[in-house]
Amino acid sequence: MNVGAHDFGASIAGRVRNAPDRLLPMLCDRGGSRIRIMAQREIGVRMLTQESTRLVRNLSSPIPGVRRSSAWALGRLGEPVFSAALFAAAESERVDAVRFQMAVSAVACGTTQHEAYGILKAASGRTLCGAYGERTVGGYAGFGEIETRQYWDWAIRSAIEQDTVFNRARAREGCDFEGEREAVLVKALSGLPDDFESLVALWRTAGRRMRLTLTVAKGLHGDPRWIPSLLRSLFSTDIDPGHGFALRAESVIALGRIGAPSVAPLIEKAMTMEALDQEGRPGAGLGIQRSVRESILASLGELQAGQSIAMSYLGNTHSTASGGLYLPAMDALWKSADKVSLRRAAALGGLAGRNASGVLDALSF
Repeated sequence: MNVGAHDFGASIAGRVRNAPDRLLPMLCDRGGSRIRIMAQREIGVRMLTQESTRLVRNLSSPIPGVRRSSAWALGRLGEPVFSAALFAAAESERVDAVRFQMAVSAVACGTTQHEAYGILKAASGRTLCGAYGERTVGGYAGFGEIETRQYWDWAIRSAIEQDTVFNRARAREGCDFEGEREAVLVKALSGLPDDFESLVALWRTAGRRMRLTLTVAKGLHGDPRWIPSLLRSLFSTDIDPGHGFALRAESVIALGRIGAPSVAPLIEKAMTMEALDQEGRPGAGLGIQRSVRESILASLGELQAGQSIAMSYLGNTHSTASGGLYLPAMDALWKSADKVSLRRAAALGGLAGRNASGVLDALSF
């Protein structure tokens, strides 16, 4: 799989870090999604308060990664005047990674932790009612109740006690694996572009378990320069099945969290490959236990893309140990909110039609 174009895109995005202040506003509005994400992060890093109006406006961008990075930058600025806008955006946000950042940034700007976390807790336990009744769907993109609580605790410490947490995240010598893993994820949740190179360096010497942690960290960090390495991991087939399924699943979730829709066509290609090739190889039983296709659907939901693929899985009840792929498909379609396509699917009836109707019902609230 050729990721040369994405390597070039990551290189261009990286150059934004050296752009003069006067060019950042233009890059926020006129660049591709990865450039816009990087430009907004730079506004936050450089504390360019004069660009805050632009950041608030971009909380409603159609691009998930742009919404996430604008929230991150506003949190860095930390002005109480941004609190209400961030809180309101988090309440209406459908994408898990974006909602999480909005809530964390709202706290950095003065919203109470109780109020902000309440939004995340409700989202992590959200349900959809399909042909087989009401089911919890909040955890498919990796923000279930347990994960959300843990990430929240770490992220809030980063937002409120920055120096202490950042120093701890760099104090890796002598840590056991779990302590080292926490330090890596805490660093990732801070979202600082300066941490990109240090996380790259960790990858070079990491074992398999730590590489899985670092893959999660890439998505939590949210830097679009991670996209090429994540795509390589997503299309890796020359490793043993157990590690391969886990690495591909975590890689595609991370791509969804970064929120650049330009990767959606390759993620859709990966869905086809998983269905026709990888899950049919020796060790395919592991693909049932840890379905990469489930993670792909969740990632497309985070990107608010790939609606046609999600539609095609609304009647799937047999591909995973948890009962098929219709639930992650429903959640992805709820995030994209494509009511026209959902109405067409609902009109066809059958299992898929009833599940489409369930998504439409949820969108009406």
